[in-house]
Amino acid sequence: MTSVRATKSDQSDAPSVSARDRSARLSLKPKGCSRGALDGAWWPRSTDPAIELTALIEAVGVPVRRIALNMAGWDNTPRRILPGSGGKIAVDWFRISSVHLVRIVGTDDQRIDLLLIPLDTEEITAERALTTAAEGHDPDITAAVGNHSAPRV
Repeated sequence: MTSVRATKSDQSDAPSVSARDRSARLSLKPKGCSRGALDGAWWPRSTDPAIELTALIEAVGVPVRRIALNMAGWDNTPRRILPGSGGKIAVDWFRISSVHLVRIVGTDDQRIDLLLIPLDTEEITAERALTTAAEGHDPDITAAVGNHSAPRV
């Protein structure tokens, strides 16, 4: 897998997303790396799932069939996403608020499991989690139920 990293000039402190900020803040561990349970980490820029999931789908670099993630912290919970590349992507939402995981299932049934870094995470903590996950090490993603704080790395 590849690593897709944002630079400081890409990042925005505002929860809204401008046209230039639509790239995903995504970090994937190298292909063939067997360390860790996660395949990488993702730090969305806003709470709009249509914008964020579309950017994520485009960034992972594989044809996507389905995405599953926690519904906590999002503006709405669409059942389908229509990426710019065409087609419909099914979206499954779960209610376990302590889970910071995004599962992407490709059209070949390949799974990609990502740490979901909460939007309000401090930049230094999020960058550390992105780096740690890309190196094949799993950041500590445990959090109390209802706590949307950043994962410990």
